[in-house]
Amino acid sequence: MSAFKQRYIVELEKMLFVENKKTVKFSNFQCLEEAVLETANGEIPKYLQDIACKIKNACGTKETENVPNINALILLCAAIHEMDQYMGVELLNWDRLLTWGATYNKAKDAGFKVEFIEKHLKKIWYAFIGSYLKTCGNNGNTELKMMEKCLSAEESFQGKPLSHGLFSQ
Repeated sequence: MSAFKQRYIVELEKMLFVENKKTVKFSNFQCLEEAVLETANGEIPKYLQDIACKIKNACGTKETENVPNINALILLCAAIHEMDQYMGVELLNWDRLLTWGATYNKAKDAGFKVEFIEKHLKKIWYAFIGSYLKTCGNNGNTELKMMEKCLSAEESFQGKPLSHGLFSQ
């Protein structure tokens, strides 16, 4: 992998996390807007409640505690729900990654302690790059750590939902 490609990958990663200014709304997630409208104000849609419990547990938040921002939590749950629907990185695209990154940033800015989600999103990012590198004819024999990390991440999601490994069992 050339130095240019490496710099390009690093710049894209910054765009995905640090410089991601995308505005995230319920309408960015399939059927979420309708589900929120059908739910009592301040409630999490039923299909996202298990994910919300996992997030609260991973953040160390008690079930009875108020969350910093219910809309940010709902969006984060929707992003993780989507990750659960993707089997491998083959169908993933840059726009979806940007949406998930922006959702993470929104939750973090709202006060959620969700560093574990950033770590997992970075793994998905590396898998996405690894999948791209495979299609370009690169293989794991290269000495570059970046390529090894990307290809390893890509392998870890083969045939598995992109939420795989997010929460400890």
